[in-house]
Amino acid sequence: MGLFSNEEMARRLENARRVMAEKNIDAIVINSVHNTLYYSGFWMVPWGRYQGVVIPREGEPAVIAPRIEFDRPHRMSILDDVRIYWDTQSPVDGIVKIIGDVLSERGIGSGVIGFEETFASFEFHSKLQSGLTEFSLTPVAYDLMYSQKIKSAEELDIMRHGGQICDIGAQACVDALGVGVSEVEMQRVMINAMEKEICKRFPEEECDGTFAWFQSGSVNTTVAHALNTNRKVEAGDILSLNVFPMIV
Repeated sequence: MGLFSNEEMARRLENARRVMAEKNIDAIVINSVHNTLYYSGFWMVPWGRYQGVVIPREGEPAVIAPRIEFDRPHRMSILDDVRIYWDTQSPVDGIVKIIGDVLSERGIGSGVIGFEETFASFEFHSKLQSGLTEFSLTPVAYDLMYSQKIKSAEELDIMRHGGQICDIGAQACVDALGVGVSEVEMQRVMINAMEKEICKRFPEEECDGTFAWFQSGSVNTTVAHALNTNRKVEAGDILSLNVFPMIV
């Protein structure tokens, strides 16, 4: 599995290491869902558990996940080093211990560690500090964001697919629209159309998480991202539509 080539994933790691070189960082601890996916190819719904990637300035990165994910990290991640912690202990203690193990195995016993301050909980940051006493922590979230701004050809291709699938979802909305149809019914029509197309274009990928928001009437359309209700469309209604195909 994997939407992107080995070359593309290597490019991303190289960009992260460029950030390390500029800021004199010895390793980066990725602790967000989106960047775990971006740098490893693996992601999971957190539900109180932690995932992440340790990217040393030199040496092999490692992806970290809880045992409940079973073999998904091995199947999805482009990284060879997959570390698993068990839920018999606190998830944050589990991931921090593995972070320390990976750093030690890479010969990094002290120095500066970058972390994603925009996604780190107080508990995670505190445990990282107390668990890595020989290191100082520095924020790198915005530096990583900036390094990702210029998209590669492969990324642009996926974005074009996403836009086309959005069009399919929106057209399904237009085709199904009518007086008496509920917002929830409209949502399901759009999701079904988009997921069908995602499975057609990317048959080897997981297909889940696609969603749509369809609001109707003067009250429900006041908020752009309101959730769907059982309200039924009436003649003369104001309508609002958002479609979100999740290709990964």
